[in-house]
Amino acid sequence: MALPAFPNINQRVLQDGYSETPETNQAKFQPDVGPPLLRKRTSIAQTIFTIKQWLSSSDWDTLRSFYYTTLLNGTQQFTWVHPRTGVAATFQFEGAAPKLVGTFGITFEIAYTLRQIA
Repeated sequence: MALPAFPNINQRVLQDGYSETPETNQAKFQPDVGPPLLRKRTSIAQTIFTIKQWLSSSDWDTLRSFYYTTLLNGTQQFTWVHPRTGVAATFQFEGAAPKLVGTFGITFEIAYTLRQIA
């Protein structure tokens, strides 16, 4: 079954609220003596993205519907274009639902966190 695609809304990400944080892909064990022992945890290191966007009221409604209805409260994965590279990838919402953090006239500042799966 094909994954749903991120909705066709404003895709521009604000520089001010953007961050890309690779997850630590190490498992660490501290023996009684000697240095810690490290090993790779998984074959795929995932990245966490913090995103802020300005959306119109209708785009905000579309994003909320996508999150709650299409993605079943953000539990499903979806395809989207990587914000920095422009390459298609698989993502999933991480943590809380997208939230409205500011209003600028008829434009709304929206913030959310994503995990790149693949």
